Amino acid sequence: MQSAQVQFAHESAQFPHWQLAWLHVAQVQSAHVQFAQESLQLAQAQVVHSS
Repeated sequence: MQSAQVQFAHESAQFPHWQLAWLHVAQVQSAHVQFAQESLQLAQAQVVHSS
């Protein structure tokens, strides 16, 4: 988790404003959530198909 904070600090240093950095983080987090939801649906579909 610490490496993620370091990566965030490194990326935020490349943004001219903190607001853009937070917007970038929000977009990345929402993408992770969407990916997790799709993975969960795929896993559930595989379970139903196997049974």
